[in-house]
Amino acid sequence: MKLNAFPPGLDSLYKRIVEQICNSDNANLCKRILALIAIIYQPITLKELTSLVEMLKDISSDLESLGEIIGLCGSFLTIREGTIYFVHQSAKDYLVKHASAKIFPNERTEEQQRIVSRSIEAMGKALQRDVYSLQHPGCSIDKVEHPDPDPLAPIRYACVY
Repeated sequence: MKLNAFPPGLDSLYKRIVEQICNSDNANLCKRILALIAIIYQPITLKELTSLVEMLKDISSDLESLGEIIGLCGSFLTIREGTIYFVHQSAKDYLVKHASAKIFPNERTEEQQRIVSRSIEAMGKALQRDVYSLQHPGCSIDKVEHPDPDPLAPIRYACVY
């Protein structure tokens, strides 16, 4: 049986998944995504992911391809309604406690600095005066039709945190 090929316990299973990711053709991209998702304050959308991971900026409008890339992250992540989550808190805990040397090769601090830098860069490109064409400062944005695609969607996380 295939089930017998998996070692008992979640840590053993997660270790095996990390090894498969590290040996894959997409190892750098997957590790970058896992590192990002492990240290952000709240789950992010696929669009927000593209503004925080440099390697994904060219496919920001292709949500299907982004979903496939998340699928390459070895069952650690799942997507619900366009938002990326860990499949379980134990998956995040394992990455942070036991696999940090593999997904944070230069410490968490460097990844946090990368997130800040990418956030500032993304906001610098997207933010502009009257981005929703309200024309009247102070009017309720709830009554305004949001442009499609929403120019603020990729930078929501960056703007909040």
